[in-house]
Amino acid sequence: MDFKLTTPVAFIIFNRPDVTFKVFERIRQAKPDKLFIIADGSREGKIGEAEKCAQCRTIKDMVDWNCEVHINFAEKNMGCKNRVYSGISWVFENVDEAIILEDDCLPSASFFRFCQELLEKYRYDTRVTVISGSNHNYLNGIKESYGFVSGTFMWGWATWKRAWKLNDIDMTLWPECRKNKYLKRILSQKHYLELSNAFQATYEGKIDTWDYQFAFANYLNHSLDIVPKVNMIRNIGFNTDATHTLNFLVKDAFYFEEEMEFPLVHPKIMLPLEDITESVEPNPSQEEILLDINQRTSTFVELINAEKYDAVIYYFKDTLKNSLSLIMHPNYIYFLAYAYLMKNDYEHAFSLADTLIINKVIPIQQFIIFARVFFMQDHFEEGFYIWNKILDILNIEDAFLKNELISAIKSADIKFLSEKYPNIQKWLTPPVLG
Repeated sequence: MDFKLTTPVAFIIFNRPDVTFKVFERIRQAKPDKLFIIADGSREGKIGEAEKCAQCRTIKDMVDWNCEVHINFAEKNMGCKNRVYSGISWVFENVDEAIILEDDCLPSASFFRFCQELLEKYRYDTRVTVISGSNHNYLNGIKESYGFVSGTFMWGWATWKRAWKLNDIDMTLWPECRKNKYLKRILSQKHYLELSNAFQATYEGKIDTWDYQFAFANYLNHSLDIVPKVNMIRNIGFNTDATHTLNFLVKDAFYFEEEMEFPLVHPKIMLPLEDITESVEPNPSQEEILLDINQRTSTFVELINAEKYDAVIYYFKDTLKNSLSLIMHPNYIYFLAYAYLMKNDYEHAFSLADTLIINKVIPIQQFIIFARVFFMQDHFEEGFYIWNKILDILNIEDAFLKNELISAIKSADIKFLSEKYPNIQKWLTPPVLG
């Protein structure tokens, strides 16, 4: 039976057209009957932001399916906390349940069906407050399609009006809770300290956010949150334009969206399997981290040379889970992008290559590989995009020099580039591990 998305979708946008359009395209493919678009206004003094905000808002005119569209666009900047909270509250003034996506949370196709089926199943079960689409190595080994956890993770999620009513944006109960250490009774010492500090900073207004408040409300009510067996949301917003996700090398940036299998297998026991915000972080020495990086790099190289590209992807997932460093080395990302490229998965390959190029963390000769392969496979737009990025990195603006360099790049004439433009030699040197 064909799936039809009847659950309303709320889409929260701001000032990033690139990611906004990508996530909107996934929503367009899902074709919800109702779409709520929430947008904050531009900030004073931010040059060019008003134009970016206006560009994001054009998605309201891109709805080309039978859909009831509701818009809530702020005229002035309200800030992350007030805009998101007021926007979601507005949604629940109109509907009783919704799927909620922010502009950088890219869902898989099955995410929508997963949320819709579980919104219906647990509609009247007040123990459950959130259905998450994300899973970053939690609930490993479960046989069911999802499990229950304490803690709240909201990169692509769904909830009900009844659950959102529990939320207190001002956290008025926090001082009493902190004074009496209520959360210490249900959390480990390490986790209690981490959350206590975060909740205090949020209460004092030092963090302009909305999600810690909802997480706090869920802890107070001993709520259960649903986490899927597979990760169905990729955060594509890790860059310097983001509000909170600025470091593009953190592990959370590299969990790709996967598809859930149906029919869903429901758990028989409704107990939290683990607290998803509880983490056991290693504390290795710098020497141990460097050794781990070198060993993993060698393994990646062996798999690439053996043309075992599925194994490269699998080993990358293992690296996400088990590497000693808290961030991903740029080499790992390059190897993963190359594996996707060789498997003709151009969407993932280009996304990863684009991330590396924008952040200028791998040498130009590796960019050249991507550009040439894209052209060989008739993906001209991606090839030209990468070449132009290379020229931007080199600060080449003269049209004649650009054409000369493009010719050299096409033939991968590194010797020519190095001799004629010695200032780019640093970009032609393999990255140093460490």
